[in-house]
Amino acid sequence: MEIRLGPELGVRKVKLSYGQLILSSKSQFLRDKLKLIRQSGMSSHEMVHQIESHLNAIIQESDPIGQWNSYELAYEGFIPLAEQQDLLGLILDLRSRANVLDKPNHDVWTGSKLRRMEQDVRVGRADSSLRVEIASLARAIHECDVQKRRDIEIRSRLVKRALYFAAFLCVLVICSLVAVQIRKVAADSPWQLMITAAFGGIGALVMATMQLGRHLVGNESQADQASLLFRGAFGALLAVVVALVLQLRIIDFPFLHLNLSEHSPLSPAAFYVFGLASGLAQEPIFNLFERRKPKIVGRSASLESPSGRSHYHLPA
Repeated sequence: MEIRLGPELGVRKVKLSYGQLILSSKSQFLRDKLKLIRQSGMSSHEMVHQIESHLNAIIQESDPIGQWNSYELAYEGFIPLAEQQDLLGLILDLRSRANVLDKPNHDVWTGSKLRRMEQDVRVGRADSSLRVEIASLARAIHECDVQKRRDIEIRSRLVKRALYFAAFLCVLVICSLVAVQIRKVAADSPWQLMITAAFGGIGALVMATMQLGRHLVGNESQADQASLLFRGAFGALLAVVVALVLQLRIIDFPFLHLNLSEHSPLSPAAFYVFGLASGLAQEPIFNLFERRKPKIVGRSASLESPSGRSHYHLPA
């Protein structure tokens, strides 16, 4: 999202992202509340000044994450000073953003606990302990949200690089096909096997990249990078194995040969199609192994008694 102030208004062009607009709005809300608190004299000037210093640090910080960190410090500092109606708004806002919590934090901040906290605020039992809990919840939500955004950014960058690499391989394969046609390389040449492996690698890499793009939040990003490389290599190997099976005529398709003679080799185009299909098929193979894994783990766990001893353990 962009805000453009034209020269006719005498203001230079300013571009603000949607996140920066939200941050600016939230910061101004806190400034207005701090102004009312200072005028009422309900809190010490040192606490108000500390919160304002965190808000001023937002302007000096250039990194978006650093800006949100400064706002979070001001936000947590405002919670002990907030009035009843403001505290209710804070807890409702936190409950609406609790979906970003990871599993360990979800186990701590359960839905029933959040409802109890909201009910205590509504009936006026917002003591210092409850305010500390609200501040801790705000910190947990902020940290999980930052981690989630970081993971999405890293995975998006990884997906983009993988797609660029797949596009480079596609161009390389096209150039290789042109060179094969110009040089009239034989159908049973090792170069045909290399091109078939490249088709398999492209298919596997594209499938793995699409799978990663559908799940931008998950495991470690380094594991995702290793998984992309491994699946691309596995797709190339699978394509080579399929090509060798076809060359050995373990599975034969006579209508795909260059001619009807008995010793006629398989058409190179057939190798390429089977190679690409092999790369695309590696995803169902991995999914099959992943579905079988919980069954194997459950079976091994069933062999253990509740005391941790095996059912087949024989006493001495």
